[in-house]
Amino acid sequence: MQRATLKKITVLVLFLVLSLSAFGLGAYPVKADAGGTGKYLEIEFMPSENLGLCYVTATKIDSGQVFTFEADNSSTYSQKVGAGTVLLEAWPDEDNGWTFSHWTIDEIPKYVDTIQYKTVKYGKVYAYFERKTVDITVSVQMGLGSISYAGEEVATPGNPGIVPVPFGSEPIFTFESTDNHLSAAIIDWNTETEYFADLVLTEFATSYQFPPVKTDHTLDAFFSANGEAYVPTGSNVNVFLSSEASLFFGLVDSSGTARGRDLDLQFDPADLVVWEITLLEVQFNGNSIVALRYDDSSLPEGFDESSLRMYRGEFNFEDFEACDFNDDGKIDGQDVSAVANAAKQDYWYDETYDVYPRPEGDGKVNEDDIHFVNSMKNALDNIAWVDITLRVDVINNVIYGTTDHFSIFRAR
Repeated sequence: MQRATLKKITVLVLFLVLSLSAFGLGAYPVKADAGGTGKYLEIEFMPSENLGLCYVTATKIDSGQVFTFEADNSSTYSQKVGAGTVLLEAWPDEDNGWTFSHWTIDEIPKYVDTIQYKTVKYGKVYAYFERKTVDITVSVQMGLGSISYAGEEVATPGNPGIVPVPFGSEPIFTFESTDNHLSAAIIDWNTETEYFADLVLTEFATSYQFPPVKTDHTLDAFFSANGEAYVPTGSNVNVFLSSEASLFFGLVDSSGTARGRDLDLQFDPADLVVWEITLLEVQFNGNSIVALRYDDSSLPEGFDESSLRMYRGEFNFEDFEACDFNDDGKIDGQDVSAVANAAKQDYWYDETYDVYPRPEGDGKVNEDDIHFVNSMKNALDNIAWVDITLRVDVINNVIYGTTDHFSIFRAR
């Protein structure tokens, strides 16, 4: 009787020990295996390179546990997520121009941003991302010519085009003139407000390169025949030019025609180059634009051409011009002598020398006129210079300035 009882106890104890060893480790499944049973999920990112900060999250429906798959680690990313259903959600790197396209599961494309997926052993999902594009609307507004992109013609007179380009790229558009020269190219031009983001006013620019593009843009080109240049004010205002000039000016003849001339910049950086601008008012955003081309080969060695500046001289040029009787660009003793000789004559009157009071004189030439001309000899030393530099185009060697009127300018 005692022996039978001992056997029962022995069997019962052994059974309890086996039970604890079999179920003890499974009593706390979260601590032992946060992902549940051994099922892995692999996300393969497409394309496999340059996806920036794109990523995918897999959220378990039952527990809310989130697994993150990042594209910058590798083209494929595998994690143990356990059994069950997860919600897959794609997160494109929009700041760098990416958008989500679709999933592919079991070779079937799914064109949704989020999708539920029941995990399987060593399951694999493809996540396709696409590079965003922006549209550049191009048109030829005036004259005969075309605009090309990547070697293909994209706009001709009366036939504008829309060119999709990769987000963040720096697209280059070229101008092919069949009507002598390019007058202007204007970027993001609003014809109602006359606002624009950038402006090229020279025939020497045969192309325009956008800075990194992240939004849609417009580009309008104006081509002109020799002797004139249309400017994009909306009313086809034209300025007459020589065959070598666009909207930059060095000399103006008696007929009012602007003659193109390169600036001679062979000077010490501390010196000044002074020239006269005479031209019809051409308004952009309420201001006039002047563009002057320079020869970069004549710059002093080591000079940073991006530091070139354009200044407007606050000066009464009409008074100066009235006293410069020999039109040599300066007022000196010769001009004083000329008005003094005219003042000595009592048998004839020349209104040329009747310069005081301004602006019409007093009908006679006398000491007042002599004193006025003499006072103008140092007038250029008292000019108030105002920096009007808009930008320096170091590629095409053009200095752009903006001002409310044209007068005397200098560059240095």
